[in-house]
Amino acid sequence: MEGGAITLFSFGYWGWGTSTAQLVQAFDALERSRGFKPPLLVDIRISRSVRAPGFINRALEKLVGTDRYIHMPELGNRAVIENTGEQITIADPAAAGSLLDLAISANTRTRRIVFFCACPYQMQDGETYCHRYNVGSLLLKLSRNRYQRIVVTEWPGTEPQVLRLTLPAEVLKKLRRGLKSVPLPRDTALDHIASIAWGSLVHCSGEGESLSLRVDRAKWSPDGWYLPALGRVDEHGGVASRQEASAWGFFERRPGT
Repeated sequence: MEGGAITLFSFGYWGWGTSTAQLVQAFDALERSRGFKPPLLVDIRISRSVRAPGFINRALEKLVGTDRYIHMPELGNRAVIENTGEQITIADPAAAGSLLDLAISANTRTRRIVFFCACPYQMQDGETYCHRYNVGSLLLKLSRNRYQRIVVTEWPGTEPQVLRLTLPAEVLKKLRRGLKSVPLPRDTALDHIASIAWGSLVHCSGEGESLSLRVDRAKWSPDGWYLPALGRVDEHGGVASRQEASAWGFFERRPGT
């Protein structure tokens, strides 16, 4: 909770279909480091008939248990099942009240909410890309009407940061040639891994080589945790700006006071 406000996180699971156990571990580790219990996971997809093994039907519910998983299809995008093109239409906007009630109740038990769907980003080039952005907007409007202070932010809710990694020269050469995975040391604390925000800057060096990359949030593979590379930057480049992060829906939105 930030300044008396209740925080709700949104998330897109794209790329996590076979690594749900590691994703949940990352959620839990970061929230514990912040003084909270493992979060409640609220599924706002209108349909769970998907290809991702870890998110098909009740797979995630079976993994975390019924006490931590809640499906709210009423907050899903009707366009998905009605084949109405790209127009986002929340099935039952009034259900945002139930999600806010759930967040308020969870907060009394030192828990927070992660509401999720599949889309990797909320926004793209300043335009709404995913319906969870609309759900966040409904929550903010409702909270103002209720005089309830909340913050809605994309997981992990941190600002882009600067990281320094020492890597083998061979890995650095592969990154120069276009490798999109920046491996993280196996002894890196999980809560630190989970806290790395989209748009962070990683300075990689080793054996006389150096390279700076803008990265996405950490992901898991059978080889361990890694940072997806978004692109190289020169020595004048930095972390993603607030404006840039906001254009992709990664920055917090809070109601006016």
